[in-house]
Amino acid sequence: MNWNNKTVLITGGGSGIGREIAKQLYEKGATLIVASLVELELDSLHQELNSEKGRLITITIDLTKVNAIDELLEKINEKKVQIDILINNAGTALYGEHISLDTTRINTMLTLNILVLTELCTKVANQMIANNIKGQILNIASIGAFTPMPNLAAYTASKSYVLCLSHALKEELASKGIFVGTYCPG
Repeated sequence: MNWNNKTVLITGGGSGIGREIAKQLYEKGATLIVASLVELELDSLHQELNSEKGRLITITIDLTKVNAIDELLEKINEKKVQIDILINNAGTALYGEHISLDTTRINTMLTLNILVLTELCTKVANQMIANNIKGQILNIASIGAFTPMPNLAAYTASKSYVLCLSHALKEELASKGIFVGTYCPG
């Protein structure tokens, strides 16, 4: 694939898997929009990539906040770029006996792992369709999507959701020229 004319939005791209994806795609010539909760991670990414002006756009944002997705897409539109590829990588896990975990933290995790990902898929796919972009959506799940795991109950359930949603969207969006895939590390 020729990445030189592709713009990729990576959520959770400041660290871990998202950061590594960002580094590899940048090396291949893609223009990146990297969203992360932690500004220091984004600053570090700029320094590490020694980024050319305009090829790396970073946005510090808490995607779990109300209207965060609209705010993110508005900031992207202000940069006059269109998303060709969405990589839904932002996510988190909580380890521990489920009934002992703080419910506020569980709800935040489920918001990020499920609701944010779903809303981004919907809104970015609609933008792709409106702009006649034959795009791609890659949702990052986990090997935990395939089996329930004690002490990671809500997390693995959220990743099962990501896998099921992705399979369904793959079928729904194929006729519109949008490929949907899932990556399940682990």
